[in-house]
Amino acid sequence: DIDQVMNRLAEHIEGKTDSFQCEYRFMSKNGEWNWVLSKGRATERDENGTITKVSGIYLDINEEKRVARTAKHNQQLFTQLFESSPMGIVLLDLNYNVTKLNRGFENIFGYTSDDIIGKKLNDIIIPDQYQQAALDINIFTTSGKVSVFESQRKHKNGQLIPVIIY
Repeated sequence: DIDQVMNRLAEHIEGKTDSFQCEYRFMSKNGEWNWVLSKGRATERDENGTITKVSGIYLDINEEKRVARTAKHNQQLFTQLFESSPMGIVLLDLNYNVTKLNRGFENIFGYTSDDIIGKKLNDIIIPDQYQQAALDINIFTTSGKVSVFESQRKHKNGQLIPVIIY
């Protein structure tokens, strides 16, 4: 990380930036790599523009970096599981509009992303006789409860398909 740090420091010393700020790694005495956020500012210069006084801080950001790595890993894992699952999975926003669907859903119901993203899922795949039950399921799941429901939903071709809803 030394090149990045030295470039940012040089920019500040040359007066191109108001302050110095950089995240970088350094090796501790025990051989472990640690992340820090370094912030500093030249607070005084002499008549030639040479820095005579600086102030700054080093912040330990190891935990933040660890959390960010874990979150990125979990997001990648979720995406892989979501995309490769043979089960039909749909993500909805708070208004029950479809924000994302997987290939399993496309294969089961015949709808593509272009067909239903941004639309209410219940308006598309719920047969008339199951509308109230679907609303009840929405209320149940948005309250944070988890359960399993058996029902039927419509394929794009109109055929009813037996489903288990988690």
